[in-house]
Amino acid sequence: MKMDDFQVKITEVHLVSPANPTERCQLPFTTFDLMQKRDSMPYLQRVAFYESTGKGADLLVRNMKEGLAKVLVDFYPFAGRISFSGGGMPELDCNDHGVELSVAEANASLEELDTSQYSPLFKKLILRGNYEETTMTGTAPLFAAQVTKFKCGAVSVAWSFDHLAVDGIAMMHFITSWAEASSGKPISKPPVHDRYFERRNKDLAAKVDDSAPFQYTFVDPTAGVESRIFSFDEDEVEKMKTLVLEGNSDQQENGEHESFTTYEAVAAHFWVELCRARDLPKSQTTRAQIAVNCRPKIVPPVPQEYFGNVVLPGLAVSTIGELTAPGSKAVAAGLLKKSIRSFGMEEIRSQIQSYHENYRNKNPMAQGLTDGVDIFFGSSLRHPLYEVDFGWGKPVAVRHGRFLWDGFCFFDPSPRGGRSMDITVHLPLPIMAKLATTIKMLEP
Repeated sequence: MKMDDFQVKITEVHLVSPANPTERCQLPFTTFDLMQKRDSMPYLQRVAFYESTGKGADLLVRNMKEGLAKVLVDFYPFAGRISFSGGGMPELDCNDHGVELSVAEANASLEELDTSQYSPLFKKLILRGNYEETTMTGTAPLFAAQVTKFKCGAVSVAWSFDHLAVDGIAMMHFITSWAEASSGKPISKPPVHDRYFERRNKDLAAKVDDSAPFQYTFVDPTAGVESRIFSFDEDEVEKMKTLVLEGNSDQQENGEHESFTTYEAVAAHFWVELCRARDLPKSQTTRAQIAVNCRPKIVPPVPQEYFGNVVLPGLAVSTIGELTAPGSKAVAAGLLKKSIRSFGMEEIRSQIQSYHENYRNKNPMAQGLTDGVDIFFGSSLRHPLYEVDFGWGKPVAVRHGRFLWDGFCFFDPSPRGGRSMDITVHLPLPIMAKLATTIKMLEP
């Protein structure tokens, strides 16, 4: 279906506030939060698709609206706004101003959309979710959602959020809690809002000049980039892991296998194949950035239910020559493994201090990284994306709602279940075409 043929009309727009008044307060953004608010970071978006169940859509949407108001009582900071009342640094003003919920109707049936792949049509399923250019004004909601009804009775539920407020783990916590509340269930895991944990931890606290102005101007990083999903079943995933393990044993004098997680092995496969597709000089340095959940790595640990950002980038560095040589996938997996598993308090402290000393108002998550040379990995493989039930049952597909930057690869669970996975890749068209011819050949 062409973009012009697919019409979506918004019929309702609600500003949903907490069902009961909540604590009015100003909460600080941690360094983990501030590092996410870079010029190339848009509101992040997801779209979940649900087949028709024969239930009345209007009733379920009403339940979702009521559930959203209920869940915001526990997740009250999300109903707030960004404020600069305390000086040069932004704060989270918990003022109950609310989040946005839109209801829309589409002129097509769900089967007319190919949900197995990303489509620019998905942008119309979250029409009011692009607030990255106004978020710092204090007027934009931190979260927006859109329920779209299709002609066949199917629906999509799309959401968009400001990464300054929360990371993907916290966002998934909110969505699953919203689904619980919409079904009349109590929230199974209440959130934790202790945004002072960084300041209290003497091993993390950095010297911060709160009077220095925090500047942000959104710059769209997606020019010339397209998105594509590569799907792998369990057998293909296992073969990728086996190739890495066999390549590693070839390099071990004693012939023993080094252990790698499935994520490390599949990420190594993509890093190597992308290096080959880009056809860069062998002397060129290439880096892989991996999002690392620091909640369990901080001492003392931050609760998994913490509602905010606690993610930092691990970094693996190699050369094109090393990663295009025979057996290079084992090399790549080893580098990724080291960057993830050695990530501890020393690295966390170093990144926080470096941000405040060198990178304020810049792009600290991508310092030294270059589009067209490097690769970025994110993952929701452990997120219950296909368990989110607002009343229509489990989703048949959950997709990203917009393009991201060149070299970004995101690992998602597959609707097929098990260890199968869908990997969304963002690349320029010529490089994507090359990668598509080799990525599923599954060779060393």
